[in-house]
This record gives sequence, structure tokens and C-alpha cells, in this order.
Amino acid sequence: MPRPKASLYQQFRNRRRRTNGNGFRIEDGRIYLDAPTATYDPASDAEAVLDVFEAIAETGASLGRDTEDRLDDSLPLLAAHLEEGTALWNHLRQVLLGRHAGSALRAMHAIGILELIVPEFHGIDALVVRDAYHRYTVDEHTFVLIDTLHALAEPRNEWEKLLQGLLSELAHPELLYLAGLLHDTGKGRGGGGGHAEQSVLLAQSVLQQMELDSYESSQVIQLIAQHLDMSLALRRDIFDTETVHNFATRVATPEMLRMLTLFTFADISAVHPDALTPWKAENLWRLYIATANHLDRNVDEERVQPETQDDAVVVERVVALIPKEAAPLKKFLEGFPQRYLRTRTPEQISSHFRLATVLGEQPVQLDFRVSKRHQETRLNELTLVTHDRPMLFANMAGTLAAWGMEIVTADAFSNSAGIVVDSYRFTDRFKTLELNPSEIDRFMASIRDVLSGAMPLDKLLAARSRSARNRVIRVVTETQITWDNTSSSHSTVMQVVAQDAPGLLRSVTETLANAGCNIEVALIDTEGERAIDVFYLTQAGKKLDDAARETLQAKLMTEINVNLSAVAAS
Repeated sequence: MPRPKASLYQQFRNRRRRTNGNGFRIEDGRIYLDAPTATYDPASDAEAVLDVFEAIAETGASLGRDTEDRLDDSLPLLAAHLEEGTALWNHLRQVLLGRHAGSALRAMHAIGILELIVPEFHGIDALVVRDAYHRYTVDEHTFVLIDTLHALAEPRNEWEKLLQGLLSELAHPELLYLAGLLHDTGKGRGGGGGHAEQSVLLAQSVLQQMELDSYESSQVIQLIAQHLDMSLALRRDIFDTETVHNFATRVATPEMLRMLTLFTFADISAVHPDALTPWKAENLWRLYIATANHLDRNVDEERVQPETQDDAVVVERVVALIPKEAAPLKKFLEGFPQRYLRTRTPEQISSHFRLATVLGEQPVQLDFRVSKRHQETRLNELTLVTHDRPMLFANMAGTLAAWGMEIVTADAFSNSAGIVVDSYRFTDRFKTLELNPSEIDRFMASIRDVLSGAMPLDKLLAARSRSARNRVIRVVTETQITWDNTSSSHSTVMQVVAQDAPGLLRSVTETLANAGCNIEVALIDTEGERAIDVFYLTQAGKKLDDAARETLQAKLMTEINVNLSAVAAS
């Protein structure tokens, strides 16, 4: 007898456990609140009510009429007892991440609960944009935008397939959806400046109320402030290098570029169904590619100079955290690529500075943590601060591989004094550290031992073979190595695109080190089963000549093939 299909309610319960009762049930695609008792009414319980809208976002169910009436009657009580801070953000985050987030937000808006959470949204309730171009009211445009982003889960054409890939790469997709929810709130407010500026002012209040950290807040604020930039750039010559350079300077980071590309696609699409023509979609993708290449290939051209006008604003934010150490802090920042300054929060930079100040006591400084926003995937983050030395990046990659860690992204920067700040984000495939927290100390100690030379890396790598077992390759990637000797005035830019596999990064970086190459900057990324690694290289302080590149190309291809063969055979 076939097993009966799980109900929407069961599917939701399977995805999310609660320590207390749900307070509602789902029947025939509708949500009904439990009947009130003498001591408890779920319609007046803010936790239970917010769980209802999480269920809508997750399952696509709708509110039963009786539920709507009870929630409407309970609105004053909910207003008095609604939590603020992180708890409120966690509920809204779950709604925004749900496949049917638009439906949940519409239901919240219709009853008035969305305005309790985001009072600033009231200003755009049924607000009409009086032109022939906008089909929807401002509030409905916002919901359609969020619908459009979630619809990328089932792409309908080649452009949506490409954009689906970008969405899957986002480290914090909830920040994209939150920016979408808030990006037009300024249209309901008077005052000077454009609506983007007014929306930023309103968003700052929301972000403070929900206690998002400084990195998350800065991402949302930048996306709202710049949400029209890409549309404006599309009106110019996107093949002009000056257009790309100016746009890339404002975007600053690949993560923001991905979010802004997705946002622009959804924002245009949500104006009216025919707004995003195939021609616009193609140009949007071309501008994304051109800007991504520019960001990756011009990293070491612009270096931090703390006293210059462009850098001083950011530097002073860091100095404000440790004002008594302003002079040594500025010395520490001097010479880092500006990308380092733009991709770290002031709190992170000040932490790196403090680690650098104690290198005399311990020459390898490490900061390890599990990102609080990635508990589902247990994405680990490790920052290394130390003095530059030969084989540093290769030994670090090898140590992580030896422990069975799979690097998702990484970058490596150094300042004028030769102090390196390397950051690695990786998954623990066998949950070694998650299931055995006591192993974290041994993990950290092994990194210090390998980098200091106290332990041979080969000793750790002897146990590496188990990390490659049971690995099924679903999408085959052909190995490609490309060289660019013109984009950077200091370095040769090398890009490696290859099948991602345990130990790949170590093989590549060890080959570079053995060839006498110094890695000035490294940008490591993984897209599904494809590794895309960009290195800025020098030999004896100079770019690589033709002969050196040809020799290195052959060695790299050999090492990569050997590594992939070893994985396939295990």
C-alpha cells in the first residue's frame, strides 16, 4: 500500500521543530488557529502568530476566514506584546526566506501585522505611482519583487538560470529580501533627496530595532542606497571601461555586485510584466560579468592610504573603536588592497589589528568561529594573521584539506609591512569539529604547528584520503587556466577554473610556491562543483614573463589532473 503523502502541516513540522505547541493547524491548504481556552488564546500570542506566517511562507497555505477575524481582533494585544531585537528578526528572516514569502507578507500587511513589525511600511500602503510605467501600487510592487526573486528557484529561461546561480552563491540571501522589503518605503515620506535616501533613513530605524550586526546592517543600507545604480549604468555604454570602472568602484565587492544584480532584475520585473525585455536581461548580465571581472582583476591596483580622502572616512570608523591606538592602526592598514577595507566591518578590522600587535608573542594568530547566520550549513570561518612567508597559503590550504575541510571561499591580503590577513570559510564535511568540540583546540594547534614548521604537513595529509571517498561528480568542469599581464601594474593575474575536489587548492598553491611565485592577493570561490580561484602573482617582485607562465601552466595542469585522478580513484 503506498505511503500517504504528508500534509502541508506535517511537511512544515518536519522542517521546523518547536519546543511549545504550534497553536494552529493546516487543513486543505488553510491555516486555522486552535480554539481559545480559559487561560490561552493563540491569537494573542505573538510567537504563535508569527509562526503562522512562517508556515504560510514555507507551505503556501492561506489564512482561514475565522483566523483572519481573530487576528484582526487581537491586533491591539499583539502590538503591546510583540518582541523586538534579534527574536523579531529571526521570525521575519524565516518569513523572508520562505518560498512563498510574498504571500505571507501580503497576509501580514492585510491584517496590519507587517506594520507592527515595520511601521515604516505604512507610508506606502496602496500608494500609487502616477505614471504609465508602473502597474502596481508601491506596496504590491514590493511583494512582487520578493516573489520574483523566489521564483528563480524554477527558472524559465537562460537568464533566470544564470541569476539562479547568483542567488545560490549569496552568503546572506535574507539581507537581499530585507532590502527588497524596505527599498521603497521612502516613497511615502516627504523631505529632500530621492526616495532611496529617504528609504535608507527609514531602514536604519528598522535595522536598529531588530539588532542586526554592523556587517548585516551595512549590506542592507548599501543595497537600498544603490538600488537604482545598476539601472542607471544600463542606460550608458556598458562596453565602455570607464562606465564599468565607475560602477565597480561604487559596488566595491563581489557579494554586493551579486545582490545588486539580482535586485535590479527583480525591481525592473516588478514594475510590470513586460518591463524586463530580453535585451535588458542580456545587458544586465553583460554588465554583471564585466564588473565581476573588473573587481577580480584590479584588486591590487588601489591600495589603502589612510590619509587620503577616499580611505580616511572608513579608517576613522575603525579608529573610533580604538582611538588611543590611531597611529599604529593606520600604519597597520597602510598598503592593504582597498578591497580588504571595503569587505570588513570596523569591528573585524580592529580585531585583526589587535591580533597583529601580539605577533611577537605568538607568530601565528588565529580566530575561529561558526557563523551565527549559517547554523543550517555549519559554515566555519577562520582568520589567520601572521607575517608573510614562503608556502604560507599552500600549507594553510593543505592543513584544512588534511582535516577534511572543504573551502567555500577564501581571500588573502597583505599590508606594506608584510603582515598577512587570510580568511577562510569552509564546511566540515565529516562534522569532526561539530560532533567533537574538544577537537577544535587540536585543530588550531595543528595549524600553528604546520605554519611554524614544528609539524610536517605530509604527516597530516597521510590521513586525507578519507575526505575524498563517496564523492559523486554530477557536473563535470573542464580545467582552464588563463593569464592576464595587463590588468595589474604590479602582478600577473592567473585564474584557475577546475573541478572542485579536496586538496585542489593545496595542489595549486604548492605548485606556485615551488615555482618561486609570491601570492600578492588570492580570491578563492566555489560555485557548486566548480572552483574559481584568482591569484595575483609575482616572481622576484616582478610579473611573470612568457616563459615562466608557459612552464607554470604545464606544471599546474599536471598537478590538477593528478589531484583529480586521486579523488576519482578513491
